[in-house]
Amino acid sequence: MPHVLKLLFDDLTVKGETFLRLSDSTIIPAKLFHSPRCPHVVRDFDIPMLVCDRMALSNIPWDIALVHILPKIDNVSSVRMIATEADMEIDYVRSAFRILLFYECIIMTDLFRFSNRYAVVAENIHVLLHPNNETLREIDAFSYIDRGEQFVGNHKNSASFGLDISDAEMTDQLSSAEGEDAETSNTLTEQASLNARLSNLARLLLSFNIGVSVGDIFKSCLLEQESPTFGKGKDFLLQGIRNHDLKRLLAIAQHKRVITRVHEYPAYVHMPSNSAENGESVLDDYESPAVQLREIIEHLDGSRCLDDISCELEIQPSVITSYPGICITYK
Repeated sequence: MPHVLKLLFDDLTVKGETFLRLSDSTIIPAKLFHSPRCPHVVRDFDIPMLVCDRMALSNIPWDIALVHILPKIDNVSSVRMIATEADMEIDYVRSAFRILLFYECIIMTDLFRFSNRYAVVAENIHVLLHPNNETLREIDAFSYIDRGEQFVGNHKNSASFGLDISDAEMTDQLSSAEGEDAETSNTLTEQASLNARLSNLARLLLSFNIGVSVGDIFKSCLLEQESPTFGKGKDFLLQGIRNHDLKRLLAIAQHKRVITRVHEYPAYVHMPSNSAENGESVLDDYESPAVQLREIIEHLDGSRCLDDISCELEIQPSVITSYPGICITYK
């Protein structure tokens, strides 16, 4: 038995499978399998974002539900909005998106607002402290905006060497050397530009924290005066924002677990101070074109995030938070 166990252990360790023949009629087959991944959580307010070519996905014989919702993915509509537009049950739509998540055809992001807050994931902060790594390169490649910048090398002027232009052989040799120098210079310039871009990107992501919204970062770039949060050295913020699609950047950075969304949890705390004597709030004097507070107050218990409530009730988040007596908790 010890010999059999040793063979079994060795085969499973080296090859991941084994077929031990104990006798002519007795064989022990065994194989190791990867532990199954937990199903992805798909929330109604999540926004799917394609990371594969749409035409390539359209040619795959998917389930009929997937074929129906693929054209609806526009990187803006939430899962619930897609289900409504496609006239499908929300459970079927969630299942379809779980399939796309399993095959890494999409990533899920959140509703983009300038009031959103993000924070760096502590266990992955090393990705930002050492910018020249694969994860940050993938984030940069997914969100980088090519603005047509050309990397121009330092081309030398042959006249500065006092050459006789009529000497064809010498001119050809110098032109060849000049071309090699220019190619090397361009390569070095591109690498230096990439390193600088990755550094600016890392510093931009490091600037996200629970006390700063996306709008605060934009304001700090646009205002000339010194920012109490970022100080005077704000060029890296401006360059990071200028060179990247902010929405795609936030989506892929969350997908790579470099940053995480800090959600708002609204809770209705108390009646306004000018309540009526019978204890009822004077909400009739404080109305919104979309909905009155008494219609949404049952959702404001502090257990559901603002995006979830907004998606279910189809109300702008700013409308919900504009009512009096609402306390916002960030977590």
